[in-house]
Amino acid sequence: MFLFISLLNSCEPKKVNASLEKDQKDISQKKRIEAIMEIAEKYNANAAFDTVRYNLTYQYQKMLDQNKIVIIDRFKIIDIKKIDSNYIVSIEKGPVRKFFVDLTCSESQISSLYPDLSLSKNNTVINNLFLIVRIDAIKKMKFSFDTYGNENTEDDPNIYSKIESSDVFLGKGKLIDIYIKND
Repeated sequence: MFLFISLLNSCEPKKVNASLEKDQKDISQKKRIEAIMEIAEKYNANAAFDTVRYNLTYQYQKMLDQNKIVIIDRFKIIDIKKIDSNYIVSIEKGPVRKFFVDLTCSESQISSLYPDLSLSKNNTVINNLFLIVRIDAIKKMKFSFDTYGNENTEDDPNIYSKIESSDVFLGKGKLIDIYIKND
């Protein structure tokens, strides 16, 4: 009997902790949605852009024709390159369905977005920022490569491979502003 009561009591704190964690996640999700709605109103932005799951470029184009200003959060920075006085920041959105966006940024924006360029954090999901972005173009990603070798003669065949992914899209645009989440 004593063993049963001890076992029962030891399980109770786990249930309480799990319940508290769920409540905290629910509160965090509610705050996230409230922040998205506030940003959408302030910037007249499309709040649902990164939640839709279209299969065709045309569907995204139609959505962007209505409003090119979108909100993106929970993303990874996968590359940053400098071109003249601007930067191009490549971000990856979505753990399940991949969506990539190349954004043109100023030096001050890049400093806010990625304060320490010397640290390699490009595999870390950034959860504390919302990006307000104007997407000017979107297309389905296509991968291709030619395996022509340096030692191939005219008679040697070249191999050309082309892969079209049915669920990976690439957008190009401009970073308008960065909004810091307050948890």
